[in-house]
Amino acid sequence: MFLLKDFGEPLTGWPEPNEYIYLHEFNDGKTLFEGLLEFIQFYNFERKHQSLLYLTPNQVFNERLPITKNSTKLNKM
Repeated sequence: MFLLKDFGEPLTGWPEPNEYIYLHEFNDGKTLFEGLLEFIQFYNFERKHQSLLYLTPNQVFNERLPITKNSTKLNKM
């Protein structure tokens, strides 16, 4: 079994990838890499983020929407 500790320190500041890593078994670095790519795709293009007013990071980036801590609605620039 491939362990994250084989790469040194775990990912920090991003709880979801750590959760993904510890909930899945990876046989080698290649399958870990492929799994992380799949997770990042999901995280950026499918997962709605509360801090982004339930939009995906991709939506915010592509539509150039300003998101602030106190946003209650989005106004296009």
